[in-house]
Amino acid sequence: MNESTASEIPASHHLLQAGATAVLAATLSSCGSGGGGDVPAVPAALTISTVSIAPAGGGAVTVNGVTRATGGVTFSFDGGTAATSRPADPGVGGAPMTSQFDASGTTGTASLSVTINPSVETALTAAPAALKVVARGIAAVGFAPSASDLMRHAGLTQVQITDAMVARLRETPAEAYPAWIDDPVMTQPFATFSPLRTELQNWMLRQLITSPDPLAERLVLFWHNLFTTEVNNSQIIVPMARQHRTWRKNMVGNLGTFLKAMSRDPAMVIYLNSNQNKKGRPNENFARELLELFTLGENTEYGAYEETDIPVVARCFTGYSFNAQGAAVFNTRDHDFGPASSLGDKFLWGESLPNTADDGDVVIDRILARKVLVHDALHSACGRYIVTRLWKEFIGDLLPGDLEVILALGDEFAAADGMNYELKPLYTALFRTAAFTDPARQGTRIRSPLEVLTGYFRALQITPTDATLGTIRSNAADLGQDLFNPETVFGAAGGTEWINVKTLVSRNAYLAALAEAYKTKVPASLVTVMDTLLLVLPPLVAPTESVDAGARAKQLVTDTAYHLR
Repeated sequence: MNESTASEIPASHHLLQAGATAVLAATLSSCGSGGGGDVPAVPAALTISTVSIAPAGGGAVTVNGVTRATGGVTFSFDGGTAATSRPADPGVGGAPMTSQFDASGTTGTASLSVTINPSVETALTAAPAALKVVARGIAAVGFAPSASDLMRHAGLTQVQITDAMVARLRETPAEAYPAWIDDPVMTQPFATFSPLRTELQNWMLRQLITSPDPLAERLVLFWHNLFTTEVNNSQIIVPMARQHRTWRKNMVGNLGTFLKAMSRDPAMVIYLNSNQNKKGRPNENFARELLELFTLGENTEYGAYEETDIPVVARCFTGYSFNAQGAAVFNTRDHDFGPASSLGDKFLWGESLPNTADDGDVVIDRILARKVLVHDALHSACGRYIVTRLWKEFIGDLLPGDLEVILALGDEFAAADGMNYELKPLYTALFRTAAFTDPARQGTRIRSPLEVLTGYFRALQITPTDATLGTIRSNAADLGQDLFNPETVFGAAGGTEWINVKTLVSRNAYLAALAEAYKTKVPASLVTVMDTLLLVLPPLVAPTESVDAGARAKQLVTDTAYHLR
């Protein structure tokens, strides 16, 4: 039999087809799944008006006593009394409503149950294979998905899932920033700083666990790891919170604008000693990291810059500082204007610099325009570097043939008639590459410590206490991912570097302790679908049967497969 829907198919209803093939392709729902901005993951809500049932090969069919020689039988959800009438659609907020259809024809028989507004657990149980695909698509760009995440994206392909997630990216978080983010103060006494740091870290952990847009949180972590800054440095908690706002705002905008904002960011100015970078005695810390870590990569890689370029770049960023309120300022008296300096004029890559107050911005423009020779052809140096960093974060280590794709994507990212360094189109293009969508690469990427520790709570939609958030912070720090406190200016290497004999044992110990503490909080209704929520691959150890939901969750998060996405 061939079951199909006709007329208006819902987007914000749960339409479940049980006892037949699985969830209908129209099972697209945001009902009860949280926010998501003004660009929905699926179209606006419609009304289910009809369901048509016909034999796959044509011919006569009888459904619930109604016979049609051709064309199948159409049932109307009109609330009428005809044999082909069914109760009217109860609406998005309505109770679950099920209609049973028993069909017979020349090709066989089928029993079909159509449920409007089923519970999430019912839908997940009815369509484990289909929603497993969706779960993998979400986990590839976010975290372990919750049941609501799955239902929000049910019926979408992996490309449609990532397109929708990129479209939902916003400059503001789901939960408002701490109220003190705009306090007119630069530093805090230690007695005040310590609780504010804890508040900021807990706030960020809640975003990882509860945000309806997990891609946004993954990107915040990515850009924080690229533009490394340390919250403990000089006790600059307010500027560090504002820097987080700068990441979030600019990660959906233009890379050039992002780089220029970071060059003036007070937390970055302090972390890399730019406030000590003055005419006649330049400090090279920011210049070196700008070239090596933020834009071009190591100077030995494709020769994008030389060591002799670093002091020249440093001179262009002299005079960058901040005031007592933590706002960026430019001190003209400290800026090296070139010929008037004892160091003479400034040249970068064979061209003179304008010796103006904004020649730091000019350097960034030169970096964005820089090309290097790779495989006997010129390619964008910065485009290649940024795409490579994103590739390693979302796809994994480079395999044969990947570099050619990266070079082409980097050139398109940099081209004025291409993406012109706009980041949202780059994310979309990256998530559409054959490497990203390759099923063979799914389940080969290592989840970061924060992913595995917060993923338990996100997937099972459990709210941890503030004390537990503190435990998550300390556990993640022990595993090499201290939130807002990278171990070095290079950030975390990620990937396979997250896992070794010690960290794998520690990960499982920490996860077992968290799962034990929250075992009574795990919804019993999720026990049969928990592997879909937590794992992208089958568990390596067969779970013990006949266990409650909390014990089942503990088994799965301590299975080695949980560390993969």
